[in-house]
Amino acid sequence: MENFESIKNKTNTETIVEGVLNKVESPTLFENLKKMPGEDLQALLIALYDKKSKDLEPKDILRQVRESRFLEPSKISFKELNSFDSNAIEMLGDDVEAIELSPVGPLGSTSVLSRISQKSIITTSRNNEVLSDASPLLAIEYEKRRKKGATKSVHLFTSHRVIRAQNFDKIKGFIPHFRAMFLLSGDKFLGRWELIESFLEKHIDYYLCIIKNAVTSKNFNVNKVEVSVSNLMILENLISGLKLDRNLIMKNTQNPDFNLFKDNNIEIPININIQENIDNEILNKYGVKKAYEYLLRNCKSLMDNLKIKYPDVDFVFDLARVAGIGYYDNLCFKISAQNKEGEWYPLADGGFTDWTQKLAYSKKEICLTSGLGSELFIGKFKK
Repeated sequence: MENFESIKNKTNTETIVEGVLNKVESPTLFENLKKMPGEDLQALLIALYDKKSKDLEPKDILRQVRESRFLEPSKISFKELNSFDSNAIEMLGDDVEAIELSPVGPLGSTSVLSRISQKSIITTSRNNEVLSDASPLLAIEYEKRRKKGATKSVHLFTSHRVIRAQNFDKIKGFIPHFRAMFLLSGDKFLGRWELIESFLEKHIDYYLCIIKNAVTSKNFNVNKVEVSVSNLMILENLISGLKLDRNLIMKNTQNPDFNLFKDNNIEIPININIQENIDNEILNKYGVKKAYEYLLRNCKSLMDNLKIKYPDVDFVFDLARVAGIGYYDNLCFKISAQNKEGEWYPLADGGFTDWTQKLAYSKKEICLTSGLGSELFIGKFKK
């Protein structure tokens, strides 16, 4: 644990912890608790919250409901969510296993695998964490099946309510917990490059099929749909070659006003049509030629195929994507849609990760994970 006294730019959490340690006049309390075995800390926390709960009255419960942003129920009815899920499950291929996950995962399952800060996750007193992302647990389920002798590609699906600790924009009607569906595909790689294309096409096709079916049912209104495919190695090469501030980029991955290419006068086109190409001179200038060619080699054909199947959908290569850095390894995609009010929302997102490699302690694994915000879709695109 880093010394709080040595941190120049303390976060709010660190400032609170430092204040607590000063109040109890025990500067080593934090370190001592951290060193405790998990089962001992769990017993201590359970006993502590048991005693605290005995001091509560009904009015305290109501106060928590009023004040806590985590306790507000969904604005979408259970009936609507259940109907949407049922239709989506019907569209799953026979090779996809739909499973119901536990509402909690192992402590660190998200932060260790995906490198998302544990501070964004609700940790329980029993050394578990409430699911903020179902994908890591699907990766764990994949590894279980691989150990049991699975000899072909494994495709897992779930629909789950997840909760995240970061603040959400109340103006847009978002709350910290929401329903989403998740899809994971994994296999032994062993130089089988066709897996990359087949996995990507399977996931993108599935989500486009859900959107198309929702519109066909006449219950939803979608004006436009765009599929963008990216290779985050382009961003990694730019960070390395131009000495860009990685921490600044990671802090702004969800900032719509952040424009890395414009701010750094990068001449690479941001979005290009799947039929366009870029001059090699520009690619070589920024050291991204190999990363761009990797994107084309693995995605051009599948994008052409999907364009035939979904002629009204726009397919582009997004070369300036920053969202997903530190989460996805390289190839990733996003499906955005415009509703009847003309507002654009990112509905589905996915990419390749190294999670199954970490779990299996093997570089021979390949894993594509993705998700679609079913609650977001119902709330923003329902007629």
